[in-house]
Amino acid sequence: AKRAALACLLLLLLWLPYLFSYWPGLIHGDSLTSIKQIEGSIGLDNHHPVAYTMIVGLFIKTVSFLGLDVTVGCGLYTIAQMFALAYCVAYLSFWCVYHVGLKPFWAYAVIALFATSPYLASFSISMWKDPLFSCGIILLSIKMIELVLSNGRMAVESKSWIVVYALACLAVGFLRSNGVAILVVTTLVACLCLIGRKNALRKALKKSAFIATACLVVVLIVTGPIYNMLGVRSAGSAEALGLPINQVARVVAYDGELSEAEKEALGRAFPFDAYADAYRPLCVDMLKWDSRFDQEAVDGEFLKAWIT
Repeated sequence: AKRAALACLLLLLLWLPYLFSYWPGLIHGDSLTSIKQIEGSIGLDNHHPVAYTMIVGLFIKTVSFLGLDVTVGCGLYTIAQMFALAYCVAYLSFWCVYHVGLKPFWAYAVIALFATSPYLASFSISMWKDPLFSCGIILLSIKMIELVLSNGRMAVESKSWIVVYALACLAVGFLRSNGVAILVVTTLVACLCLIGRKNALRKALKKSAFIATACLVVVLIVTGPIYNMLGVRSAGSAEALGLPINQVARVVAYDGELSEAEKEALGRAFPFDAYADAYRPLCVDMLKWDSRFDQEAVDGEFLKAWIT
């Protein structure tokens, strides 16, 4: 833990020039939407996860109470985000090196790569949900691997493991619309691993599956009935299914083989002849936010066409 903390500080020091150059961080269109939601000029919309907006709002509202402007609040949030990402990256590096059986030198070598990566430095100061979501994914992955490597003892003997695992599940579920799918798969994998296991490991896997299921239920209740009651607009199916949408768009754009039923299903969501112009290999937004795109048509028939 001490080495990870030291490496975290090293990462922060080497990323700081990016923050100073782009103070208060890289502010994107999504960032501005969250800020407007915090200020109350537009309503809450879970397309920009409410949990993320509330975290940013904590910083902006606090500095506002102290008489400081929104720029300071965004800057303080960015610093906190940098710290969270730096610590998770440092912890992951030492965790991997330790479990592989290598000397700490190799962890510092890996951290040096992270520290000098312009992409990761820019990512750390980008004011959007993805850096915090990435922290949740890192912690969730580590805890799942620890569960297997310890033959389930972690879930039975370590209270800290349970707390971090639960927090990671909640972070993944609340910080992205498709985080729910990740939790569903994680829970199913844990349940499948119960098959044919010894009693001790079976008990541990059952406990981890219960925690993941409980977190999933909390996420679904909060983002469903509670958000509806509070007037929060849902993200819509297209937000959670961006990857399948872009994949079917690629098939259409490159004249892939499609049956008439599949063409009809895809055509209900977006004019079939317009897919080629709207398709972008690395970004689904051109298609997803086109005024002609019908999110309601991303239904069972659309997903059936994607699967086949």
